[in-house]
Amino acid sequence: DNFRDFLNSIHKYSSKTAFCFKDSKTKEITKITYKQYIDDIIGFSTKLLDLGLYGKRIAIISHNKYPWPVSYMAIQTGGMIGVPLDYQLPINEIELSLIRSNAEAVIFIDTFKKIRENGKTNIKHYICMDLEKEEDNILSFYKLVDDGKKLIANGNNDFSKIKIDPNKMSVLLFTSGTTGQSKIVMLSQKNICSNVSAMTTLIKMRDDDNVLSFLPLHHTFECTATFLYCNFTGCNICYADSIKQIPKNLLEYDISGVVCVPALLEIVYRQVNRTIKSKGLTIPFKI
Repeated sequence: DNFRDFLNSIHKYSSKTAFCFKDSKTKEITKITYKQYIDDIIGFSTKLLDLGLYGKRIAIISHNKYPWPVSYMAIQTGGMIGVPLDYQLPINEIELSLIRSNAEAVIFIDTFKKIRENGKTNIKHYICMDLEKEEDNILSFYKLVDDGKKLIANGNNDFSKIKIDPNKMSVLLFTSGTTGQSKIVMLSQKNICSNVSAMTTLIKMRDDDNVLSFLPLHHTFECTATFLYCNFTGCNICYADSIKQIPKNLLEYDISGVVCVPALLEIVYRQVNRTIKSKGLTIPFKI
């Protein structure tokens, strides 16, 4: 019914790999186990609670990378409200979304300099995924994770005291706004977890599957069908370098499953056909 139950259920995968991705500097493949993932979630959630964010709305603005799922799960398991936003939106639309959602913290991939200077939002805590330490009153995601772990080691048990109401609003989602101003959708943890549970009756993934993630995580489809479902079934989520690098990533991560949309399949189909034609072969079928 809720993400605390969800978190408890993935402990059985502790020794398995939960995430694979390229290190931004060395380009080497980094692997994160479920144990490290769970520890990071609890550590980050503990620090967010220490900052006074219980029950508050926290925005997440980033492309697909490891801090995104950690942030999402830390927010949900700590009794806070998540606000996933499209990082590719124009800065004025991001600012408006922050105002409309009444977010008090934002976890992001750049410095948000213009939004901070404008001072129109209710943001009190700026948390950057890319900083190693605090700079100019912008907090470091990784330092907060470590700070939370230190709090736990020193006896802080605020996280374990949190009681989750599965029927209470816990996620605010913005629609695409293609026909006007985007609408705000309110979801509870029970809404989301029931969808994940229902997926297990239709799709069979195993804890030895490697699944490529490339659709935007702020979309409910990718968030539920890849991120949450793969966590629930113990799969290894591998983050694609980019859409163009998908063919390469499929091979280097030994991918056994993907969650995609028809438009991507059409692109793959056209690329396959171009390759076949360039080699003077016959295209076996059409779609």
